[in-house]
Amino acid sequence: PCLGGRARHQEVVSQPPVSVEQITIDVSDVVGEAADVAAVRYTQSRPVSPNGLLFVCLPGGTYSYRYFDLEVPGHPGYSFARYLAACGHTVVAFDNLGTGESSRPGCEVGMELQAAVTARAVDVLAELGPNDRSVVGVGHSMGGYVAIFQQARFGTYDAVAILGTTNQAVRILDLPDDFIAAAGQGSESRQRLVETLLHGFPEPYLESSRGPLLSAFHLDDVPDAVLDARS
Repeated sequence: PCLGGRARHQEVVSQPPVSVEQITIDVSDVVGEAADVAAVRYTQSRPVSPNGLLFVCLPGGTYSYRYFDLEVPGHPGYSFARYLAACGHTVVAFDNLGTGESSRPGCEVGMELQAAVTARAVDVLAELGPNDRSVVGVGHSMGGYVAIFQQARFGTYDAVAILGTTNQAVRILDLPDDFIAAAGQGSESRQRLVETLLHGFPEPYLESSRGPLLSAFHLDDVPDAVLDARS
């Protein structure tokens, strides 16, 4: 979900053709067990522009790489990845660790591990070439936090675009006052809250409905087909 504001519907009439390639990157040495991350690379069908950038795209919680390559029947032009690729850039959109086609490790997966895994994956992308182009990290919602952690620790990117990520309370969650108060009492108190919440989940990985959040994150003019599109 986009935590920084609501999305307004806007139609774009063109959907430029691009080449699409599935990528799997081994990150076992970072995770400490067998693990890989899945991504999709988008480039021009014709030779890539020498002036193009490499965009590394990290989706928000519950979303996959398709957030950046949204295909909506009857509503062309929603794909961020295909648009930039047609402009001469290379786009690599990831499934975060624990989501989509990426591995679901048995260990705890926090922001620091997500950042380290993504940093390793970007290093591998550089080895695949071309490696002389500037790299832009694009993080949406939770992906924005991953990009912030990653840039602070590893300096992976030449520039970052942090989109829909807030450093304030997410008020639409309607958290109890005592919960908010406990969260403000320091890192140890927050860790106890996390542990309490985790005890309520039957499995470490689960599917969740975005239905209750739609009215908070989308204006009324967004077509149902867009809301229903797989991302």
